[in-house]
Amino acid sequence: MKKILSIAALIGLSACLGGGDSSSDSSVDLTPDTPDVSMNMDFGTQLNGMRMAGTEVDYDATAGRAAQIHANDMFEKDYLSIFLQGTTAPMGGEKDIGDTLNELGLTWQDIGQFIAQGDFTTTTVLDEWATNGSQGDGSDAEDLTFEDFELFGLAKAGSGSDQRWVLVLVNPD
Repeated sequence: MKKILSIAALIGLSACLGGGDSSSDSSVDLTPDTPDVSMNMDFGTQLNGMRMAGTEVDYDATAGRAAQIHANDMFEKDYLSIFLQGTTAPMGGEKDIGDTLNELGLTWQDIGQFIAQGDFTTTTVLDEWATNGSQGDGSDAEDLTFEDFELFGLAKAGSGSDQRWVLVLVNPD
């Protein structure tokens, strides 16, 4: 049975400036097609430093692409949710990260998703998720170290305080 562990870390909302306005610096790609691989390598080192030996996760370009699609959508439509706004899943209901992974051809048994909004670095966003979890009480922060996850992809869209972050963790099928 497939399980989806969806964790919505709703952090940094007070600095929301409205998504999709790229007029301040047109030379910066606020919604890239693919996530920054260097950023993912840095984040992976930090995330693996939190995990127990033998349970490391590896960056996966497909998981990263799914995360980037979601981050871009949240930024362009100015929202924060684990569901893609205004889209329907192939089997009905709201489209989520599992549907995007399926469309991109990555089969999975379990997935986890963390989202955030705000002016973070890879270090500070991971610290927020690890310390506060999705509810601000840290009760689900251990999901970052769920030993069955083998792959990850991190993406961000936007700039400054108007960034959307998405982390996808995957236990492949």
